[in-house]
Amino acid sequence: MGVCGFLLLVGLVKISNINFKSKTEQVVAPNPAPILEAPCLATNPLSGVCLKALPQKQQVVGVMFDNSPIARPQKGLDKADLVFEAIAEFPYTRFLAFYFSENLPDKIGPVRSARPYFVDWANELNAVYAHCGGSPDALNLLKKNGAKDLNEFYNQQYFYRSWNKVAPYNIFTSAELLKQALTDKNWFENKIGFATWQFKDDAEMSGRPETQEISIDFGNKDFAVSWKYNKVSNSYSRFQADHDVELSAKNLVLMYVDFIVKDNVGRREVKTIGTGKAVVFLDGKVVKGKWNKSTEKSRTTFFDELNQEIKFNKGSTWIEVVDSGVKVAY
Repeated sequence: MGVCGFLLLVGLVKISNINFKSKTEQVVAPNPAPILEAPCLATNPLSGVCLKALPQKQQVVGVMFDNSPIARPQKGLDKADLVFEAIAEFPYTRFLAFYFSENLPDKIGPVRSARPYFVDWANELNAVYAHCGGSPDALNLLKKNGAKDLNEFYNQQYFYRSWNKVAPYNIFTSAELLKQALTDKNWFENKIGFATWQFKDDAEMSGRPETQEISIDFGNKDFAVSWKYNKVSNSYSRFQADHDVELSAKNLVLMYVDFIVKDNVGRREVKTIGTGKAVVFLDGKVVKGKWNKSTEKSRTTFFDELNQEIKFNKGSTWIEVVDSGVKVAY
């Protein structure tokens, strides 16, 4: 019994020592390895956004979008890197949405017909121009320029008709079909053949205003547009005819041009070469200045009042093309 008692006492001492150590010794967790950001090997030339991988083949694709009330909501417009909006026939506006080939969405449309000034903007980006027919001037200009012309009339295999839309608002395309067209027609390029804009990082939160709103009256309530600034996302949300259409942009531009009405249908001639007034909205601020395009092939660029090229935020840009007759407030 004496031996048993001695062994029991030794066991209790060992247990108490273990408990004591567990309460007094601190366990130091190993420091986690720092997460290193992969270097940006390439950027989207239209938006300045870093690409996940270095593209071996590339191209810019421009798609003509309908903006009739019956065509809304459009598909794929929210994924565009760059958008021009301008009047096609008063007061109907249309969009020319540009995508870098690495950023094409699954469904795009409704696709509508070409206008010559939209052809000019596609030309400066050496872009494939996807459309369905067009005005006589636009079709002649595409032929004259030797453009990468993807007209649905002669390339139906790269487009399709949607069963839940009525004609002519039912023509769509997709990333798969457009990439097939680029491959079939040998339109992919090894490098981008146009001047890129300058891009910057977003302004710090402390330097952003609480609100900002821009309204554009194209002459009909169905085409009235407003853009509302969001401080947190540092972007502008688009509203059409007082409805949120789930479109946004990091940069918004008012580009003032001269319009000339050409016929009784309301088709217009637009001055795209030269210079004119511009107002740029980014970081919740207003930057007044001008736009400049010296030749047919040169890039439309934007400058502030000190003649310094404006640096855009990385992300999508919308250009609202207006003339002096369009009512604008901000």
